Amino acid sequence: NLFYNRGTIAYLKEEYDVAIENYMIAANYFEESNQHRNMSRSYLQLSVLYEKTGHLELADYFGNLSLGYIKGSENHRIDSEEKNLVEALEGYLENTPVDDKLRSVLHYNLAKLYVKQEEFKKGVFHFQKSIKIKEEKGYKNLLVETKVRLAEAYFNTNTPEESIEVLNSITLKNKRKQPLKIENLYTEAYKSLGNYEKALLHNQRLAFLQDSI
Repeated sequence: NLFYNRGTIAYLKEEYDVAIENYMIAANYFEESNQHRNMSRSYLQLSVLYEKTGHLELADYFGNLSLGYIKGSENHRIDSEEKNLVEALEGYLENTPVDDKLRSVLHYNLAKLYVKQEEFKKGVFHFQKSIKIKEEKGYKNLLVETKVRLAEAYFNTNTPEESIEVLNSITLKNKRKQPLKIENLYTEAYKSLGNYEKALLHNQRLAFLQDSI
C-alpha cells in the first residue's frame, strides 16, 4: 500500500503525474501478489486521474478494468480494448511530457500488454526501455520483475541465449525474489540450446525449491 498511499498524497496535492506513476507501480505490485481488490482500487484511481487530465480513452479503459476486478473476473478484457489501450499508451508516451520514473512504468505496462498479445519483440523493446531508465536513474521498483519478464519475452522470440544473459544480470540476492520462475526459465533456455547438463542442474534446483515450499 506504500505506493498507493503516495499516489493518494500526490493526487491531493494535484501532482497528477506523480499520482499516476505511484498508482501504476502499486497496481503492478498488487498484480505480482494477486491482490485483485487492491488492483481494482488502483485502476479506479488511474481512471479518475486520466479523466482529470483529459485522456478519456485511458480513463475509460482503466475504469472498465477496475469494474472487472470488482466483479471477480480476470478475463473481462477483450482484445480490441487492449489494442486501443496500447495505441493510447503509445500516444501518451510520445506526446505527453512525463518524468523518467513514470516513463519507465509506462514502458513496463506497455511491454506486458504486447507480451499478452504475443507481440514478443515489441514486449522486449519496451522492457528494455524500462530497464534502461531504471538502471540509469537508480530506480529499483520492480527492476527484478522487469528483467524476469524480459527474459521470458526473449525466450518467446526464440533467443534463449539472450534470456540467459538477462537472468545472469540479476544478482544472487535479487534472484531470491522469484526463484521458481528464474530456475524454470534457466532450465527451459538451456534445454532449447541443447545444453542438457546445465538444464538438468537448474531443473534439480527447481525441484528442490518446489519441495521446500
